[in-house]
Amino acid sequence: MIILGFDTSSAEYSTVGVLNRKGELFVLPAPDGERGGSSEERLMDTVRTVIESAGLTIGEIDLIGAGIGPGSFTGIRIGVSAARSLAWASGKPLIGVSSLELLARSVREKGAVCAVTDARMKRVFAAVFRGGVRIMDDSDIEPERLADKLAGLPDKEIFIAGDGLARYRDIFADIKEKTITLDPGARIGAEVICLRAAEMFRGGNTGDYKKAEPVYLRKSEAEIQLLAKNKQ
Repeated sequence: MIILGFDTSSAEYSTVGVLNRKGELFVLPAPDGERGGSSEERLMDTVRTVIESAGLTIGEIDLIGAGIGPGSFTGIRIGVSAARSLAWASGKPLIGVSSLELLARSVREKGAVCAVTDARMKRVFAAVFRGGVRIMDDSDIEPERLADKLAGLPDKEIFIAGDGLARYRDIFADIKEKTITLDPGARIGAEVICLRAAEMFRGGNTGDYKKAEPVYLRKSEAEIQLLAKNKQ
């Protein structure tokens, strides 16, 4: 199976890659601070370039996997829209995967892993997995409350990964009676997107592109400001 995978949920970077039948991964690295998904047109150009670097055409892709958030509102909108357009135009199945799950799987699958990304407004997006199995839903949560939830887990060791640590590192570093490992530089890997999409497809997900919906968890800042203005 040849799989195209990408995620644009981060405000700092995009992940795009193709995994061929030999298990070879083709990616197009973007410099720090540059997002291959800053516009749908630019994302499509990046996808096209990666596919061509693998010596393939879109018609030879068997499956598309895409991160659906939560994360950057603009990034998610662009990424999911592009994924659905590609799937519709090519007739290929599309599997949408939680971006937090992809982040957790990109760092490790053993033990307890908390994926945490900066949600702004003094909050984070977070989810927790144990051995690759979800034990906490994708959440829009205050860092202090998340730390309390992690403190209540039976696990003695917890791996916490994601850019949410950049601003709230101190809150998570000293959770009582836990051995905490922090990885603020963790990023979603293209191979992880491809492999997880394939696993879900083989597990019975039909790949209906209409079911790949963006996960925002809350209204955008622009919507919140508009609602506040209308209440005045």
